[in-house]
Amino acid sequence: MQKAEFFTSDSGYDRFFKTIHNTGCDKLSPIIGETGTDIVLTVPDLFYLLTKLMTDSDVPSGRKLDLLGNLLYVLSPFDLFPDKWKLLGRIDDAYVTLTSVAKVVNRVDMDILMRYWLGNPRVLTTTRDVLNFFDEKLGSGLIRKVMKNASRA
Repeated sequence: MQKAEFFTSDSGYDRFFKTIHNTGCDKLSPIIGETGTDIVLTVPDLFYLLTKLMTDSDVPSGRKLDLLGNLLYVLSPFDLFPDKWKLLGRIDDAYVTLTSVAKVVNRVDMDILMRYWLGNPRVLTTTRDVLNFFDEKLGSGLIRKVMKNASRA
């Protein structure tokens, strides 16, 4: 398990997430091993990565708009399926989030992603591959297939 390095110029926000990451490494690794720890820490590490990408000038504005649009959709009281429909209400938020994060992680240069990734680089590569798979099957790839079939009809 790779510990996040501390730099003296880090903000309180950076130190907070690096502390979570490093504490997770120390506490979880002896219990669930390095691979299990990598899996558990993927969610907070991904959240940290996405928040840092929003302020990076090297990240294209379109990718930032994808994330902002996702955030607005999830926070908005207006959904494709209202939250009163328990399962469907959660699925549409998860779907929009998954496709949005997949676009960002797959379309931003790996060097930029690695600037902010706290964990093992292998985990980021695997996460990127998994998000790409789901985006192709359920996200933009599915939308392309639907539109292609609709244009034939």
